[in-house]
Amino acid sequence: MIRNSVVLACVLALLLSAAPVAQAADLETDRLVAHELLWQEATAAVLSVAALRDVAVVPLDKLQPAQARLERAVVQLINSQPPPQVLPDHLLLLPLVQEVTAAARAAVDARQAGDKPGIASSQAWLDASLSQLAAAVKKRRPAAGSR
Repeated sequence: MIRNSVVLACVLALLLSAAPVAQAADLETDRLVAHELLWQEATAAVLSVAALRDVAVVPLDKLQPAQARLERAVVQLINSQPPPQVLPDHLLLLPLVQEVTAAARAAVDARQAGDKPGIASSQAWLDASLSQLAAAVKKRRPAAGSR
């Protein structure tokens, strides 16, 4: 009977000591998933801006919400604490997304002011920043079937 109690106590001790490890792993997984969701929103926001194509002719009531969504997504990413395993990608891609955001903001401002040269330059800036972001994503993405 004492022997069974000792075995039971050892099993309980192992289970209790493993619980914090499992909880820490769950917390890390939750942080990774939460961070991934932030990037998914930022990606959707970038795509909504990119889909508008020509900022000179797209209705302002479509450009402004897309740009505002992108700004909100970037602010959330800036305020986040990326898990260590995604930190290199975060640090590489976030400045590029910020560049797209700044170009989109310049386009909105130029459109609101009716500044034709500003609209043209912000369009060029937006196109260039989207191309740089796409190139960086393509470079970071493993080739299909390489896993």
